[in-house]
Amino acid sequence: DNPLQLWIPYIDTYVEEFLRLEGLGDSDTNTCPKYLCQSGLEPKYRCNDCQDHQICCADCMLSGHVAQPYHRIQMWNGSFFSHTDLKELGLKVQLGHPLGVPCTLPVAAYDNDFTVIDSDGVHQISLFFCGCQQALSHTVQLLRARLFPSTTIAPKSAATFRILETFQMLSFTSKVSAFEFYKAIERRANNTGCILIPPIVQDRYHVFLRIIREWRHVRMLKRAGRGHSASGVKGTSSGECAVLCPACPLPGINLPDNW
Repeated sequence: DNPLQLWIPYIDTYVEEFLRLEGLGDSDTNTCPKYLCQSGLEPKYRCNDCQDHQICCADCMLSGHVAQPYHRIQMWNGSFFSHTDLKELGLKVQLGHPLGVPCTLPVAAYDNDFTVIDSDGVHQISLFFCGCQQALSHTVQLLRARLFPSTTIAPKSAATFRILETFQMLSFTSKVSAFEFYKAIERRANNTGCILIPPIVQDRYHVFLRIIREWRHVRMLKRAGRGHSASGVKGTSSGECAVLCPACPLPGINLPDNW
């Protein structure tokens, strides 16, 4: 059987379902469908990245995304779904403590604006560092949250480990450039260019370039075992991070004596 020939009679169904996803579908705009919801708020928000595509109220949307702060959110305005984000709904990301544990001395990121480059787009979030007495540096707090900071002093942006791993693999297999990759990520959230993006978020391409260079350098040092050396990175000798080619003839390794 030819799968494409079998698919042709169902094309109209596919088109109809695509259109249905653009609207409300079977959702009820009067009552939030979430179990035990007592907020009484109007359900008008939905997430493009969650398996559950139902619209719900702002409180349920926030509670369901405490661990997913980079998901793309839409709001029903009465006619169509418009763009919004979790920051506008009031979601706050706290570092330095386990998820759900409040910090007694939270320190807001600079100007309460922090930009995160993720596989779903370039996001602006409300991020707080831990300011407790034994708090770690902001850089370490970000790294422990799997966020690679753009700078070591007062970082205002970061890239997730997930997007850095994805780009590194794609650059090796498909030879995609950093510019093309970053622009594709930008278009994930704003393909038409009609969404007004704050100036602080508009261009993070050069930030991404710097981060990916540092990411690759750190990964090279880690895989070379420099993190287990008492002398650390400074004790790395010339050529110590190089990977020996298993196919090349090397005396004492894959060449016989008196070769």
